[in-house]
Amino acid sequence: MHLDYQWFEAKNIAPRCEFDYGISYTTCTYSGLSLKAAFTSAAAANAAKVSTSTQPGGESGLYSNALTASFSVKNARALASDEVTQVYLDFSPCALRGFACRYIDKGESAGFSIGLQDTSIWDVITQSRVIPTGEFMVCVGSSSRRLKLTKTFRL
Repeated sequence: MHLDYQWFEAKNIAPRCEFDYGISYTTCTYSGLSLKAAFTSAAAANAAKVSTSTQPGGESGLYSNALTASFSVKNARALASDEVTQVYLDFSPCALRGFACRYIDKGESAGFSIGLQDTSIWDVITQSRVIPTGEFMVCVGSSSRRLKLTKTFRL
């Protein structure tokens, strides 16, 4: 099932405006992506999900940070501006898992640390959310079409 921007990507349609389009009047460079996992394996992450009943808003384990992406953004132009940074997990297709907006003065850098609360996917057999095993990629950029940093991790 493709929702939101994933539907456009699946149909190879360029949206008229991307998320955050028009917010920034400058060019930013991204660097130094590092990842910190809260769990050492998918099995440990799945075991940490203690809720077995449906709750308003979904399982409580979905709201705990499973992974934190930290990186730096430098405003490379002569104008101060806001920059919206977005973090995606490359489940096929890419899934937006976090974003932040920060004001950055001209020529300055800002550090970002975005917690990814949901590293799960829907399992149609068990009818619940599960943390998949394998190697995955975190992608960071100003939109799903302008990804500037990537790093792989294993669950």
